[in-house]
Amino acid sequence: MEAAFFGGASSSAVPRAAWLGEFAEMARRVWLLHCLFWAFDGAASVFQARPGDRFSEVFMESVSDADGGGTTPVPAQAPSGHLAVGFTVVPGFQLGRTVIQCRVYLSHSEHRP
Repeated sequence: MEAAFFGGASSSAVPRAAWLGEFAEMARRVWLLHCLFWAFDGAASVFQARPGDRFSEVFMESVSDADGGGTTPVPAQAPSGHLAVGFTVVPGFQLGRTVIQCRVYLSHSEHRP
């Protein structure tokens, strides 16, 4: 993989960037999660919220600064419209009947009900 990124197979050609170690750790964790999901024989799934979806406290946790970074409850309605998903930060997981909330960045929306 390093040769594909940096063009050489020698260790001197590979930069000692922090992102490379972080990328490798993230890839390892994704692989372990993938292996764990296969152990559940289809009883596990991954989900994410689409931009513009209405915020749901059951399936989502907010990371927006407006509500304290997810540390306080989010109101169901905002004065300028409902709270909607801006984008998904971390996907959610469902393991049998257990839901692990996805983490989303919220925006105010007046367009979708």
